[in-house]
Amino acid sequence: MSVLKLSNEIGHRRTTIMELVHNTNMNKKKISAELVMKLCLYFEVSPNDLFEVRRKE
Repeated sequence: MSVLKLSNEIGHRRTTIMELVHNTNMNKKKISAELVMKLCLYFEVSPNDLFEVRRKE
């Protein structure tokens, strides 16, 4: 699936989705609860399926 298609289908900015896909600027990026909800509903998953928590090394 392309970032553009996902962006259009969930109604969210393409640049934000592109940053998530490529893990860009994530140290400075805040992900809105609205975007998390849109992604969960679209992919029929829970937030636990989208994120992984790791300790900083």
